[in-house]
Amino acid sequence: MTHVIDSEFYKHVYATDEMRDVFDPNKRLQRWLNVQAALITVQAKMDLVPRAEADEIVKCCDLDQLEFSPKSNNFCGSDQLLSSLLNAVKTACGNDAADHVNSGVCSQDIQDTATVLEIKDAYMIMLRDLLQIESIIIPMIEKYKSQPMAGRTHKQHGPPITIGFKFAGFAAEIRREIERMKDMHKRIFCGALHGVSGTMLEGGAKAYDIYEALMDQLGLDVAPAGLGSARDNIGEFQVITGMIAGSVGRIVNEIYELSGSELSELHEPLSKAYVGSSAMPHKRNAEVCAFAVAQCRIVQQNTALGLQSMTGEHERDARALNLDLHNLPETCVIMARALAATIQTLDGIDIFEKNITRNLDALDGMLFSEALMFHLAPKIGKQTAHDIILFACKEAHDTQTPIKNVLLAHPEILGVATEADFDEVMVYGKHIGKCVEQSDDVVRISKEASVNDHYFLQA
Repeated sequence: MTHVIDSEFYKHVYATDEMRDVFDPNKRLQRWLNVQAALITVQAKMDLVPRAEADEIVKCCDLDQLEFSPKSNNFCGSDQLLSSLLNAVKTACGNDAADHVNSGVCSQDIQDTATVLEIKDAYMIMLRDLLQIESIIIPMIEKYKSQPMAGRTHKQHGPPITIGFKFAGFAAEIRREIERMKDMHKRIFCGALHGVSGTMLEGGAKAYDIYEALMDQLGLDVAPAGLGSARDNIGEFQVITGMIAGSVGRIVNEIYELSGSELSELHEPLSKAYVGSSAMPHKRNAEVCAFAVAQCRIVQQNTALGLQSMTGEHERDARALNLDLHNLPETCVIMARALAATIQTLDGIDIFEKNITRNLDALDGMLFSEALMFHLAPKIGKQTAHDIILFACKEAHDTQTPIKNVLLAHPEILGVATEADFDEVMVYGKHIGKCVEQSDDVVRISKEASVNDHYFLQA
């Protein structure tokens, strides 16, 4: 084993077969051949290559039919690998057609264009999965938008929120990632056919016509200038992928945190093969979420490599290409697994409402400290109310006494507030602010923005 995404033991945990298939080495070679076949087809249509010879080349651009074995060659880089692959095509198609193989193009143009085709396939998978995550969350928002749960800041209870509001935060962030993906769609899917220095010299008088026709055939956009050292389209893809990892990571990490024994509010579904702990059968470990958090962190770390590939020199720099060979497959394959894990977790998530209610009551009413302070402030002054509530919270904590009882025994509260007054204040549903309204806004915005989502899932 050299990498977890290919390990027989771990590949199902760190990768999906679907995304691994996108970056399958043989498929990469076939993509190179597909670009060459598309190019020669375009050249033939423009009478730049005899039709019979172009047809022969297209027929030979089939990896399964070529006598080609990368393992038998001493390759130092992907450019040499492509050259050897195209030499195999030349050998297969005979002398007359061989002269037209790789004509009017440089090796990196073929590789960069094929890489963008890989990215496009990966993009479709990632966008589809983000949309699925959103579609799973939206009904949960609507169902639980009024159901109180403890709000937490800095690991401490704050004013209550609602279960639906927490999921609304997730959905709003996922929708922002979806919109980022939709926005970058117009920039990242540009193929290359600019030649060694980016001047399109190799294409001759019809260079623009060839380029536009080739990109049209491949379903890609044209770039207004050579992409030899410009990698911002690939860099942007990796930055957005890193952001997606951050958003997805936040979701699975929150579920992981809320699944602990002391809280036990949310938990990933347990599979039939679930073990938990070989030594402690009672444990309900959030294993899927734990792996997904790690996967998201790997993808985020890879973002830096994606940005480093943008720092190329002059008109062409193979160092960026060599970074992409490592970074793009690993990033996309691991990201796909994290997305699949998030779908699996959300689709069957356990929401323990009794535990959520129990945890709301865990502080014996201290969670209402802000509400009680505002209730008392008009009668005794805000600062006095703050100081009394602070004292009462300390005593309630140390003596494990409900804060209501501590306050009712305080001399400055006598005659100012009654137990009935406090009971009326200390109702969770009265202190959820605009959780319901914000949740409704998230659902509405999602539904409005999703009208054209299908367009971006088309190849």
